[in-house]
Amino acid sequence: MEQHAGTERATFGQFGAAMVREVFTPAFLRRQLNAALEVALKRAGALADLGVGIVAARAETPTLISDDGRERRFAVTVKARLEADVGPRVLGIGVDADTELDLTIRVCVFRPAIVKLDIDPVTPDDLRFRVKGRTGWLRLPLLGGELSRLAEGSMGEICAGVNRALDASEPLRRIDVSELLRRVHSDGPEPPRVRSGTLEPGERTEWRLDLGEYQTARLHLWAGILEAEPPATAELGSSGPAVPVELSLHSTAGPRIDDLALPVRRVVPDRDTTATGEGVAVTAILPAVFRARLANRGGEPVGYRVEERRQTVQGDQIDFARFGEALPRRTLDERAVTDLANAFLAQAPRLAANGALPSGTELTVRVRRVRRTRSTAHELCFRLHLEADVRGRPRPEGALTEVAGKLRVTLTARLRASLDPAALLLDFTPVARRHVRLARVRGLLRGRWMPMPGMVLAVPLRGRLLPGMNDGLRKVSQRIVVADLAANAVPNFADEEDRRGDRVFFRGVAGAGEPKLHRIELAGRQRCRARARVSGHGNGRSDGELVAELALCDENGGVWAFEQALVPGNGRTEVVGLEFTAPRAGQWRLRVASVGPPGELEYDMQVRADT
Repeated sequence: MEQHAGTERATFGQFGAAMVREVFTPAFLRRQLNAALEVALKRAGALADLGVGIVAARAETPTLISDDGRERRFAVTVKARLEADVGPRVLGIGVDADTELDLTIRVCVFRPAIVKLDIDPVTPDDLRFRVKGRTGWLRLPLLGGELSRLAEGSMGEICAGVNRALDASEPLRRIDVSELLRRVHSDGPEPPRVRSGTLEPGERTEWRLDLGEYQTARLHLWAGILEAEPPATAELGSSGPAVPVELSLHSTAGPRIDDLALPVRRVVPDRDTTATGEGVAVTAILPAVFRARLANRGGEPVGYRVEERRQTVQGDQIDFARFGEALPRRTLDERAVTDLANAFLAQAPRLAANGALPSGTELTVRVRRVRRTRSTAHELCFRLHLEADVRGRPRPEGALTEVAGKLRVTLTARLRASLDPAALLLDFTPVARRHVRLARVRGLLRGRWMPMPGMVLAVPLRGRLLPGMNDGLRKVSQRIVVADLAANAVPNFADEEDRRGDRVFFRGVAGAGEPKLHRIELAGRQRCRARARVSGHGNGRSDGELVAELALCDENGGVWAFEQALVPGNGRTEVVGLEFTAPRAGQWRLRVASVGPPGELEYDMQVRADT
């Protein structure tokens, strides 16, 4: 892998401490708090039951209080504007309060690889008010002292409402970093594992569940009776007797951990389901094996579908160094390395197109085995065994018209850590000639396949395959900067939108280091056209220009298309636009960012999606 300027080799423990410092900065926390406050304003907030409305709220830049290697503490002040009506609404009498709320945020890490933002409960000592009276058509004397006493009397209730809102946001403040890294070399979150089939009366089926450290598996069941139509004797509107289907989870020793009974009355393809309920679930603190069992206890055959979803649960708190040591070992397992190898193998046809293989040569490659060979404080190493079917034509052609054989290649993948910035470096060592072996070489001689010496196939490949293969391996090597991934994982969504017919309009302000993201829904092969009018304000370069970027990202933050434009810093408007055809249906994100010198960009964007 090529060396990157400004990187310093480090142990995984040093990487963990540096990663937490670089990701959870005051600017990052301020951006996330403001994004959460925007959402809270649109949901009417937790103070609505008190008759108090939040008109505006904004977080100031947090101040780092302490960092002891186990916990990173910040103090931040949130400024909000509250309003409340006093007496009957028809009188138009109300109270406006400029409020300051002091919060203490603690960044903590937990087993197996979870980062959590804890916020200490709010007390009346953390609240400050500056209260003003508001009257409508009826002029009444409103004394500042009385209003202040009224606000102070409500402090307890306001603190309780704020704390309820903080408790409700707890799942949103927890980040599974191992899942974040895993998405770098996969197509997104792991889809549910699906098992389907039929069960005759009295029949049951079992399967194995292998769970990792601090992992939960939750199973949901769909089942329907395999009956073409209701019995002729059934009355109109009658559903007939229920067929009980049982789903249960067991340990390897046999005891039952969780179970449920689903009374099935519907007929396939319609089905009864546990999806709206809890289903059955099991959690493993250490890697363990469990068994799932599905049984038909009724007198009718049923068709079933079981969906299994897995999730990491939070374990004990650990320090930043131990977090850095655990993260690579949890994230880069044999499966992840296999996914990366498959990304390289997808380039095999490109090797032939680029001349790395002789003309007419076909190469079909697959992964035979991946095994971890070394694990130290500085690096993880894996040995990959690949196997390829090779077919080609000898040059010059004669009686021997075609040759074929198996190519076996051994690779080594290494994961290391670096500082400045905190990153994980994944690379593949170059493949030498001694790592490539030909086996079972055969030739088509006068219409018959016959064993041949390996040199018949080795000569056409020599000097051309290895350079092309090593070039492809360099391209799939990766430098993963966790701070960049975190910025995409907890996005700053801006929900200011206006729909007019088949167009959606977004507007907002994107600052340096504070991009704005807007959700859009696209069908497969649907085209999206986005056009933004952007004006710049702030400190530009000497020529007064800022750089605006409009990008289309997937749900994991990966950029599929982008366009940039120079925007004058004097408020003059420029236009930037892009077109994109979605390869698959789902949620996408339009990102507006100021990627150049410091400054803010105001934008007004319209989006149109058509087929």
